[in-house]
Amino acid sequence: MEDQLRALQELVAELKADNERLRQEQSQSVSDASAVPSASSAEPTVTSAPSNQSIDRLVFVPRDRKCPMFREGEARDEIKYRSAAERTNPTKITAILQDLYGCSESYVALQEAFFCRRQQEGETLLEYSLALMSLMDKVKQRAPNNTVNFEILLRDQFVEQVLDGALRRELKQYVRNSPNATLLDVRGEAIRWEREGLPAGARGRSNSVPSAFGMQYVVQGGYQRPVNNLPPTGAGEMSEMKELLRRQQEQLDKLTQSVARLHTSHQRGRSPRPGPIICNRCHQPGHIARDCDGTRVPRQQPAVRGPFQPRQPSEN
Repeated sequence: MEDQLRALQELVAELKADNERLRQEQSQSVSDASAVPSASSAEPTVTSAPSNQSIDRLVFVPRDRKCPMFREGEARDEIKYRSAAERTNPTKITAILQDLYGCSESYVALQEAFFCRRQQEGETLLEYSLALMSLMDKVKQRAPNNTVNFEILLRDQFVEQVLDGALRRELKQYVRNSPNATLLDVRGEAIRWEREGLPAGARGRSNSVPSAFGMQYVVQGGYQRPVNNLPPTGAGEMSEMKELLRRQQEQLDKLTQSVARLHTSHQRGRSPRPGPIICNRCHQPGHIARDCDGTRVPRQQPAVRGPFQPRQPSEN
């Protein structure tokens, strides 16, 4: 609404300036025509040409066209019922609207929201920096004084809460080397680091599958050469992860088949129990000792001849 009002005011001012200039040119052309002899009639024609070109810039507005009403709603009614001193003072009008429709959170709550803001998964560095700037702008509006260096707080919060640990270390090193760097400088360095990266082999694999899945072995068939799961250098992290998951699933399928074959061979190797089941309590067939209700029958021990037992003489 304010932009449209400003555009209309600029258009009115421009039309007034054109009208004033046309009046001056017309009065000047009339005075020049009266001073020049009547025999030379070419000069008035030449001087009137710019006035005809300026008339073409006028805007024609039909009478049936209605201008829209911009000042409507609660804000208009609020200012309408204020005192005349407040209605005629733009500064007071702005203060009234700021109190009514501004941020209602306290300074402490806004500070907490700012310091708890971290980079989310899938959020770019540009989006994260803009979110911090928006929160810091609200903190500035509610700050009781301007003694705090908000630019340093904004830069340090960005450095401390980026998601990538390697990038966080690089930004801290950059801030130590350039203490006067602003958020825009740090963000530019972070975006440049993210696009270019470190030299080959120095940068870790962020947001990827752990390196434990980088080497896999075949379960059956003895030891074989380890399989390298890393894709070509130009492949992205998404294709790398898909390839690792596919090979991991293949290994899981092989392990499942191996366990099933071992279980089947173990069941086939067990020979069936010969004869009926004999109870160890009553020595009767058909049940086991846990389900036995009979009396316990002692097991007959075989006679054992001692080492000093005299030998019975033979009857023969």
